[in-house]
Amino acid sequence: MKYKIRVYYLHTNKETIKVDEVFETKDAAEAAIEN
Repeated sequence: MKYKIRVYYLHTNKETIKVDEVFETKDAAEAAIEN
């Protein structure tokens, strides 16, 4: 399974940033969010 990151504004459902990278693992995606 591949993971993509979507970042949303707090308290809204509006998508603000879509990260173009596709991550091989959930851990890799979470690490990218934190950095």
